[in-house]
Amino acid sequence: MTRPTIASFSGAELREVFAAATVWLERNIPQVNAVNVFPVPDGDTGTNMYLTMRSTMEEAERCADPAAGAMLAAMSHGALMGARGNSGVILSQIIGGLARGVDGATDVTPRSLAAGLELASAAAYKAVTKPAEGTILTVIREVSEAVAAANGNIDLDSLLETAVKTAKASVERTPSLLPVLREAGVVDAGGLGLSVLLEGMLRHVRGQSLESAAAAETIEGDWLAATGARHQTEGSLYGYCTELLIGRSGLDVESIRGRMMGLGDSVIVVRSTDRSGFISEYATSHPWEDWAETFAHFLHIVATLDSLAGLPLSLDERARQTLTDPYLESDFEALLALWMPLARSINELNRSLGMSDAYPFDISPAVKGKLHLVHMAISAFRDQQSLAA
Repeated sequence: MTRPTIASFSGAELREVFAAATVWLERNIPQVNAVNVFPVPDGDTGTNMYLTMRSTMEEAERCADPAAGAMLAAMSHGALMGARGNSGVILSQIIGGLARGVDGATDVTPRSLAAGLELASAAAYKAVTKPAEGTILTVIREVSEAVAAANGNIDLDSLLETAVKTAKASVERTPSLLPVLREAGVVDAGGLGLSVLLEGMLRHVRGQSLESAAAAETIEGDWLAATGARHQTEGSLYGYCTELLIGRSGLDVESIRGRMMGLGDSVIVVRSTDRSGFISEYATSHPWEDWAETFAHFLHIVATLDSLAGLPLSLDERARQTLTDPYLESDFEALLALWMPLARSINELNRSLGMSDAYPFDISPAVKGKLHLVHMAISAFRDQQSLAA
């Protein structure tokens, strides 16, 4: 049966295509995680890419503009703010490139998709401190080249088919390009995740089920034990991913990258979509560093709110209730709702005096989750102490 020609995607149709890709990736998280040995063998590439896509789709759902350009811009912002791990940050750059290729357009056409993929490949390579072939970078580059080489007048269905076939072939070649993959007997996890996303898009366009067999073969053996063993033998001292959001303009990418290289490895530094800050992802030696920094950050927030309580300001009843003793506030959302406008006000005061922002941070969904975890741990400890008394 002849398939109908698809000349373009509207913003709503594009959202449906990306939603389907996210669902298909979720179905294949175990398969992608199972082959994750590079750059850090921690078995979480599928999870990180899925969580990045989930943040992408949350932003897409909030976008009321029907234009495809606006929809992709929203998804690009969501991907960047919710990016997890190296693979998630690179994926956010790929989505950002697609957005720039369709910038301001009402619909996505084959030509704008090809242009977006070319920009996506360039952005992905630029973000990585030490680009390596045989990774997701190779896959997106070869996909963009294949799509560009295709007839610009073919429909989106055929173009997606070209992308999927190219991605699968590229993934299969990754062990020949990266020795660590060849030694482990696996393909690149990030490249596989991208291939799965593209396949989910094509399956949606063709009306195929997203509930059927997984896109990748199930990996035999205990991959958790295998990656655990690699943690003990890998040369790198750093095995845990950490993300930072730096909310300050006028900073240099290379300067930030140089500073981050002193803290860990597998460093990625990218500029945010509105150019007001940077997102940096790097690997650290143990997760307690992240816990300590998050705990300290939470205490800074509560201590500042406690100082606010003594100032002669006009506050609503809920705010006054929270400030009675911020350290004892059981509602995390109430603390955050009070903190964010206060932080913005402090920054504005500093700027008016020609000073740097006192709080140059943006609380992304991932950071909010970690702060909430600290709040829950403190609350649980306080409850245990009360019961013991």
